[in-house]
Amino acid sequence: MRLRNPRRLIAGPWVNPGHERPGRTTPRPGKPAQGNPDQAKPDQAKPPLGCITGATSGIGLGFARELARRGYRLLLCGRRREILETRARELEGEFGTSVALSLGDLTDPAYRRELIRTMEADLPSVLVLNAGFGTGSNFTQVPLEVHNTMLDLHSRVPMEICRALVPGMVARGSGSIIAVSSLASISPMPGNGVYSGSKAFVNQFMRSLGMELWDQPVVVQSLLPGFTYTDFHSRMETWTMERKNRGLIRWQTPDQVAKTSLNAPKHRLQVIPGWSNRLLFNLSRFIPQGIYHPLAARATPDTSQAAHKRP
Repeated sequence: MRLRNPRRLIAGPWVNPGHERPGRTTPRPGKPAQGNPDQAKPDQAKPPLGCITGATSGIGLGFARELARRGYRLLLCGRRREILETRARELEGEFGTSVALSLGDLTDPAYRRELIRTMEADLPSVLVLNAGFGTGSNFTQVPLEVHNTMLDLHSRVPMEICRALVPGMVARGSGSIIAVSSLASISPMPGNGVYSGSKAFVNQFMRSLGMELWDQPVVVQSLLPGFTYTDFHSRMETWTMERKNRGLIRWQTPDQVAKTSLNAPKHRLQVIPGWSNRLLFNLSRFIPQGIYHPLAARATPDTSQAAHKRP
């Protein structure tokens, strides 16, 4: 695999998706429509495109693997060049899919515009907005620029990309957008204020957008994963919980999260993978705030000495 300017797209042997046939109901995310066999012949050489931001590891990589397993060609977006190159080789070798890379920082407006132009030229069938990070630090201990970066990456970036691509998906008559929020978006904790708040924006924004597009052939989903085996927690110095199932805490793999998301019905605007996470979500709705707030404040470890920069 040859790399040119790390800010520019590395082109692969791609073709336009065009796999959805007119007159069909839009399938679930990750489920290309099955049309008349005669109509399908011109499209057989055109696998649908899945684009994933934050694809180097964790849930983003889980989506890449699941979409590749379903026959999608991939555009993987991220900052870490060597890791993305390795992931691309692994996916191509295991699934025989076409993988291309877009290297850059989504908080850089110039790169963001470049990526949007690339996706407008080859409109994804499934777009997964997964890029994000956490600090696990007390609010006043984190530099303002880190807070602003998190807000941009979690909130502004998904909004801008959706604004750019949704009209094209509606005009084409198909498309799926999945934005990865978090169970933390409905359960704020100390040391997690900007993270929880920005993820709450993603959740509310995607649900609202989904209602606007309710009668359109475009799938919109807010995904709220809970405890997942990724490097997200290990990069936060305050994380001390052993990653094992205990009580209602049930850890999932990134592949399990991705599969649940892609198999969800079209109008399931908010998807919470895992029975334990759904139970925790429902329980949180009935716990009085006067009880939840002091319990959460006392149960959270000290975050004042955590790392104060973007991982």
